[in-house]
Amino acid sequence: MFSLIITIIAIALVASLALASVYYGGDAFTEGNAGAAAAQYMNEATQIAGAVELYRVDHTGQYPESPQVLVDTNYLKSVPAGEWTFGADTIVRTGLTYAQCLAANEAVGITEVLECDDVNLQPGTPCCEDPNI
Repeated sequence: MFSLIITIIAIALVASLALASVYYGGDAFTEGNAGAAAAQYMNEATQIAGAVELYRVDHTGQYPESPQVLVDTNYLKSVPAGEWTFGADTIVRTGLTYAQCLAANEAVGITEVLECDDVNLQPGTPCCEDPNI
């Protein structure tokens, strides 16, 4: 009888610890997902930036019209997932959440979310299309 009581108490403790970790650890799991998505975004943007620079070297400084041109001319194997646009000093992927955008900015030392149409935005600085997502 004593071992049955100890077993029931042990199961109850394990269940309560599991619930507490899910409840209190939920923010950590969410932040981890945002950080992973931001790291993937930054990696993909770096790949596109490298391909754009190689394209510019081979085409007398001209920028490609679209990311698909980089695939068609064999500078990229495929365009990374998402909607990508780029210009003279920008590479933008739309559709990021606020948490993902903030995590991407924090990875480069910026503690806030900047909008892409901000007049004070320096070239090469991460920004978000709509920080209210």
